[in-house]
Amino acid sequence: MKRSLLIVLALVAAFIGFNFVTVFNLKSKIGDTTLQLDSALYRVQELERSYELAEGMHYLQIYMNKLWFAGIEENEELTKFYLHELEEFMEDIVSRNVVSRGKNVSELMQSMALPQIELLENQLEKKDKIAFVLGYRGLMNSCNSCHITTGRPYLVIDLPKSPVLDNQVFSKAE
Repeated sequence: MKRSLLIVLALVAAFIGFNFVTVFNLKSKIGDTTLQLDSALYRVQELERSYELAEGMHYLQIYMNKLWFAGIEENEELTKFYLHELEEFMEDIVSRNVVSRGKNVSELMQSMALPQIELLENQLEKKDKIAFVLGYRGLMNSCNSCHITTGRPYLVIDLPKSPVLDNQVFSKAE
């Protein structure tokens, strides 16, 4: 009987010891995984912080300016080129998950500006200057609405008066 009890106690002790080692190893792995996740989160936050939104908006404004003059000159190929460049740049901002002043600019761009790009692309199919102007104004208004939403109502985009760079020809090559 004593021998059976000793065997049972030895088995229980071995079981407890095995579980203790297993739990200890799992806690160690959880700790390692937590450190890896924290490190990855830190890198993502650093990437978000490292994106200079004002610089990105500067490029968007240049593309908007060039898009306007290409469209007004009814240069279909150049208009589509700058519209594509705008869309690519906006998609890049969307992919970066840019947050500014507590507002997710990437989400706003996804929901406000990119649908206007699609509408403007559809307007271009009409090959009509008035349709282009209406589509362009829709895109411009979405930019201004986003600026208001992000607490920057003083950033107002208007129709361009002159090309930002005066050394580009916007009319069709004949």
